[in-house]
Amino acid sequence: MLIPFIIAAVYYGGLVLCALLLILSISALNEFFDIAAQKSIAGFKLPVFIMTAIYYINVHFSFVNKKSHGFEFAPAMITGAVFLILWLQFYKRIENSIADISVTIFAYIYIPVFLSFAAYIRNLEHGAFFLFMSIALAWAADTFAYFGGMAFGRDKKKLSPVISPKKSVIGVYFGLFFSCAAAFIFYKYSPVAGIPLWAYVLYAFILNAFSVLGDLIESQFKRDGGVKDSSSLIPGHGGALDRIDSLLLTLPVSYYYFVLLLK
Repeated sequence: MLIPFIIAAVYYGGLVLCALLLILSISALNEFFDIAAQKSIAGFKLPVFIMTAIYYINVHFSFVNKKSHGFEFAPAMITGAVFLILWLQFYKRIENSIADISVTIFAYIYIPVFLSFAAYIRNLEHGAFFLFMSIALAWAADTFAYFGGMAFGRDKKKLSPVISPKKSVIGVYFGLFFSCAAAFIFYKYSPVAGIPLWAYVLYAFILNAFSVLGDLIESQFKRDGGVKDSSSLIPGHGGALDRIDSLLLTLPVSYYYFVLLLK
């Protein structure tokens, strides 16, 4: 369902990509706060939505004006967000105020800021290729880990029985194998000269590790909140947060890996 929009956004980059990232961020933030509400934690939705929109406007126009060539997060923006949230807290309850503030700030950094690394990858030399690869490998790892685990891992050793009882170690091996296979395909058709095969395979290993970690982190949040999916936004596939959970950690790692490769 999302694939055509993602392909178009990666291809065109710029405002189209930032708009898609903003929509995904707002949807995922809303789902995250709904999960937190199950623990009686009241986040500050509207201020975070506004700060997220401002943040992506800043990301886009930094590239347009050629003022940014890498990740930069204006200190004034995070400082302003923190002070706004602290000020708003005075007009809310005293109980759980630490949890309310902490969850709000965490959500802001964890979702929109981490997801924005897609735009920073796209702005690199050969950025469209690298961004396609990072998304494709993350989803290959996630998809084949799921099907491999379902087919061969039902009675095998579990990856994290407490957090996610259905995820098996053999499923992770399947995801790793197919993400390495996808990395080899990208290597064969790479427009980037001078990068050896081992760098693509190493990237697949690193990405697979952070993809699994990102998936487990979101599973832990959902288990703590007592929900199966982050929402029913996409029938049969859960919500926006379910779709991007692995990308939230793999995109920042991918950006810095690609920066090192291009030096």
